[in-house]
Amino acid sequence: MKSKFIYIGKITIQSLRNYILDNGVTENDTILLNTNNFDDIVLEYRREYNESLIVPYFIVTVLIAEDAKNEVPLNRIIVLKDDDEHIRSVDSSLKYTLCDGKYAYRCDLCGDVLDERGNILWDK
Repeated sequence: MKSKFIYIGKITIQSLRNYILDNGVTENDTILLNTNNFDDIVLEYRREYNESLIVPYFIVTVLIAEDAKNEVPLNRIIVLKDDDEHIRSVDSSLKYTLCDGKYAYRCDLCGDVLDERGNILWDK
């Protein structure tokens, strides 16, 4: 791996979101997590929202992926800049569809259902 390992404290959905916003990580980048840390994110998501995490998983448009090569140490992340190796498309059958044909999204932070502009459609 060419990128450096980054320590952001305890890896949670909130800490990943904060890192993305504070460090200008873009939608073209990917954050890789150690397998155990990715499992922790899956479990946190399930506890918080009472539903399964959909893969590929995005926080603020940034792909969060499990390190399949097992090179990322525990409690560290790697940011892959301009990553074109990981699949970024989501199966359209997994999105919430509204009656007018538009899509709704679940906020990673609060769990509310939002439109494409971030407006709350209905509370969880």
